[in-house]
Amino acid sequence: MFEHKGKKYELVFNTGRLKLVENQMKTSVMADIVATNGALSLSSLEAYFEYCLKEAGSNDFVPREKAVEIAEALMEEKGYIAVNNMVVTKLTKDMPFLFRTA
Repeated sequence: MFEHKGKKYELVFNTGRLKLVENQMKTSVMADIVATNGALSLSSLEAYFEYCLKEAGSNDFVPREKAVEIAEALMEEKGYIAVNNMVVTKLTKDMPFLFRTA
């Protein structure tokens, strides 16, 4: 969870939302993470925010355009690495089955 302009937000990952991200990126979430060694592209980070950002306590996802604005502002404020780590950490928490090994 993080704060932006006095409001609290959180990324919420589930299978349906990740399918939307994958459709936009034209690749699977795991292929993207593996190909980049976890250093996601700016476009990928924006896609996660576009489809997976909620205001804390809300049932509704933030409109996509506003979510991208928040992602860009957060990267300017906190830095790319912090935002990248936030996304990957939350993915591992919400979708642990993606990261299990054989």
